[in-house]
Amino acid sequence: RDGLQARQEGRILYTRVGRFECSGDERESVTLVLDGRPRRAGDLGVGLVGRLLRAGVVVPAAP
Repeated sequence: RDGLQARQEGRILYTRVGRFECSGDERESVTLVLDGRPRRAGDLGVGLVGRLLRAGVVVPAAP
């Protein structure tokens, strides 16, 4: 999402809406999210995407 001013430092993703901690296994998926391209939840990990949605870090893409 534009405007979040997201940056990743190790396992922590810092955004304007707060900080989001991910596991070591999720770091690559979080890096993919930051490029701004639409991604499928199944490709990133459904659990991770659910947590990112609840945190307000990502929003669903329009159909």
